[in-house]
Amino acid sequence: MSAIFSALSLLSTFPAAVNVLLGYQAGELIGLTNNHRRVAGKLLIIGAATSVLGLIWNPFFPINKLLWTSSYVLFSVGTGLILLALLIWIIDVKKIKGWIQPFLVYGMNPLFIYVLSELWVLVLIHLINFTIDGRRINGYECLYQNVFVAIGG
Repeated sequence: MSAIFSALSLLSTFPAAVNVLLGYQAGELIGLTNNHRRVAGKLLIIGAATSVLGLIWNPFFPINKLLWTSSYVLFSVGTGLILLALLIWIIDVKKIKGWIQPFLVYGMNPLFIYVLSELWVLVLIHLINFTIDGRRINGYECLYQNVFVAIGG
């Protein structure tokens, strides 16, 4: 059984690498131009197109993060590019920068962000509990059911 999981881990490395390469290409696009409005527009169009492609591909090859399916890569890259376009629009085009200081400080250390995300999951699972319809669920399941399923289906 562990051989199957090892094979799946190896196979999921390729889509993860594609995700990284597409992110690198987005960074190159941002770095090669000074016209923030045009970059935000391009990223928005590319992000919307890849998200839609991921959703179209989903019925045939389901979006699955654990396996890093190609539909997951398309959808996650697309939503990431849309978010990046929105942030470029707000920060660089509209010049609304007062709220970004904490992100600049903590964003300089990605290891800190990773550890913080893992701690947040532990808090959601072990410390935050809800009773919904007489059933006790943790915060992680509640977030999944009431936010992510509601948004993503």
